[in-house]
Amino acid sequence: PHFAVTSSLSMLAIGIDSGAIHFWRGRDLGDEKPGPDVIADEGEPPVTAVHFLEQGYRTVLFACNANSIRSWVVRERDDYTIRHLNTDPSGGASELCSCVFPTINALLVARLEAIFAYDADEGNMSAMPLEGEKMILTQFKSYFTSVTTEGVPNALASVSSSPSPSSMPKQSVTVCLAYPHMRFIAYSAQFTDVTHVVSALGAIFIFSRGGADGNTVLFELHEKPLSEQLDILVKKRMFEWAAEIAVKGGAAPETTADIYRRHGDALFEKRAYDQALAVYMKTVDLGLPLEPSYVVEQYLDAQRIAHVAKYLKKLHEKHLAESE
Repeated sequence: PHFAVTSSLSMLAIGIDSGAIHFWRGRDLGDEKPGPDVIADEGEPPVTAVHFLEQGYRTVLFACNANSIRSWVVRERDDYTIRHLNTDPSGGASELCSCVFPTINALLVARLEAIFAYDADEGNMSAMPLEGEKMILTQFKSYFTSVTTEGVPNALASVSSSPSPSSMPKQSVTVCLAYPHMRFIAYSAQFTDVTHVVSALGAIFIFSRGGADGNTVLFELHEKPLSEQLDILVKKRMFEWAAEIAVKGGAAPETTADIYRRHGDALFEKRAYDQALAVYMKTVDLGLPLEPSYVVEQYLDAQRIAHVAKYLKKLHEKHLAESE
């Protein structure tokens, strides 16, 4: 069986091999003989995973099997009536290959060709290409970690009492940062015979049997400090990603404004004046501390009076302009 609990421990769900899902509320467990609600009929394929996605005003229960992804509302504000939302028959999830991803309010499912995102109401809504047979999928903050096989165990290794690491199966561990409008690979490396991936204590822990004589080795992946992440992206001129991460990560307003300024300057140097102005004006919309005279002088020097007028109009709309 597979089980899931909510963060407050107020709800429990267990999916079993008969295809049924048993659901308990916290108040039910205080009864002498607590009886669960059975919210999926037997006769379905064995349940491979159950997950709760807590969305503030409501809680959704996802259930996966080999053929489909199903979802129910189990709490909507103070109403605990169970209501079926969606059954997506386009594909299911193997064991250990699904996880909830609150950043985009979705369930992620790892399959051979990609990582798929499932909306509770609409089902499969997007995919991130990532080829290879998936073994494990987990979530950490706004990252998901996928373990993909790169081969099968050596036949001779299976009969050896102490196989060497070189003869053991290899997997790729890929850590992706995912926001609604931005997804990219933050880390990727090869490991030997990965058995578990655990997100805990502010880090990602990888268990690998790649030590001497096949002993288990524990690896710890730490997220880089925000300032270092932004510096890497800006140096690679990935300004849009850097700005979004700065906003999502709570960077200082001065830091975020500088990213927009450098992005605008890069476009301005290419004489992409309209695109540059759109970037500069984002600092006005977000209330970021970019000195208006810097932008005005740039466009006056280039004799782009219409752009100056447009920028000043934006300042007036935000009540940020001063009369001189």
